[in-house]
Order: sequence, then structure tokens, then C-alpha cells
Amino acid sequence: SKSIAVPLALPGKVSFDERRLAQITARVSGRIEQVNVFTNDQVSGNAVLLELFSQEYLTMQNEFFQASARWRRSQEPAGDEQAAAKAIYESAKRKLIIIGLTEAEVDELETTRIPQTHFHIRAPFGGTIIGSNVRQGAYVQVGAGLLELADLSTLWVLADLYEKDLPYVRAGMKAQVVVAAYPGSVAGTISTIYSVLDEKTRTVKARVQVENRHGKLKPEMFCTVNVQTQFGKETIKIPASALLGETEKHFVFIAVNDTTFEKRDIR
Repeated sequence: SKSIAVPLALPGKVSFDERRLAQITARVSGRIEQVNVFTNDQVSGNAVLLELFSQEYLTMQNEFFQASARWRRSQEPAGDEQAAAKAIYESAKRKLIIIGLTEAEVDELETTRIPQTHFHIRAPFGGTIIGSNVRQGAYVQVGAGLLELADLSTLWVLADLYEKDLPYVRAGMKAQVVVAAYPGSVAGTISTIYSVLDEKTRTVKARVQVENRHGKLKPEMFCTVNVQTQFGKETIKIPASALLGETEKHFVFIAVNDTTFEKRDIR
């Protein structure tokens, strides 16, 4: 009897790309003097998001200036304290790098010897501010969560795979993501299949990476993931006699377990 290839339609949900998601925290304590961004604002990489007045930052800069001067003095002429002076200088410089200054900014400080009164909190990459916990004038401690940033130009779609579907799906397969809000679909690729089964739903997550440059997909949207279950020359096939329905629309019943069947549309 004739066989027909069956695309697999999986329920899914749009999620953030965890590699492009950042919690922006305070690396020094201080008072928020300037707020440049708010929830849903688009920002470019390295943009100044907030400015803090920080006594701690001023102290660190002054320690660096003193260590720099001592390091220079120890070299002319070379003295016994040269190694100690260099260690103190490197330590003071490293503190500034750790809180987020670039090498160029540290070099500029060392050249001008003018302390910056405000500490700039910058975006680690371009994206969208998806959460804000800042108010102008508020005092923040080191480690306080300030902003959440996400690059929404690429997203993950997490599709639910039943145990019975696992043999047919592999990383690298193409997938089409369909959401109710828009006609058509968004193309993606299965990047990985998770190693842990959800004990409640009896499903495994398949992660589909999708480009989202036009912003149509929103995290937390429900969707359908149509997988082209072609791997090598293998594909899911069924007898043509198993097809039910009318001329335009067809469906089959899939056995989820011994007592439950699920209706799936076939194209």
C-alpha cells in the first residue's frame, strides 16, 4: 500500500535565548544619579544605562593614582621596593577592571589623573530592557539587581516531544514555528534535545533556535513547531489508508499511550 510522509506538529513555547540574557547588577555601592533607560527601551552595546555617584568608586580611583605614582617612583632608580610597588599597582588596576572599566578607560585615568565622580553602568550587548528595578536617587549596594537585558533578535522555542516521537527527531533538523498572531511561519533549526524527561507531561524539550529580527515572536507565546522529520533517508511514514478527513484537510490519531489517542492534522 502507498505510504505518506508525515510532518510532526509539536506544541511549544517561545523563550529567551539564555545566552543573550543579562542581569545587570551594581558593581559598586552608590546613589543612582541618572537613569537613561526604562522598560522596553532598545539599547546598543556599551551604552550608558545608569550613572551612580559612588564614594567607593572615588576611593578606588584615588588608591589607583597613589599606587601608580609609587610604581613610577620605584623605577627611578630601580629600588628594593619595586616588586611590592608593582604588585600594589596591579592590584589597584585590577579592582577597576573587575568593576567594569576597560583597559582604555583605566589608561585614560592614569594619564589625566582626574577622578571620575560618576560610575557608568553600561550594556554588555545590544538588546531590549525587559525589566527595571531602579529609581533615581535610590542608594544601591554591591550586587543589587538593577536591570534585565535581553537580545530578542534570536530566540529559543521549546517544543514538547513525546517519548514515542524521540526516535524520529534529531538536532540539526529544520522546523517551522507557527503562532496564532501572524500568518505563515518562522524558520528555525533544532539545536539540541534535552536530556531530562518531564515526569508530569512525559515529554522532552527540543530547543529550536530562530531568528527574530522583525520582532514577531515574543517570549512566552504559545506556538506549534512543525518538524521536517527527515534524517538521512528516514522519515515518518504511514499507510495512506490511515488518513482520515475531507479532501483539503486530513488527520490521523496517534497513540500517546495504551488508552489515549491524540488527533494530529496532516498536510
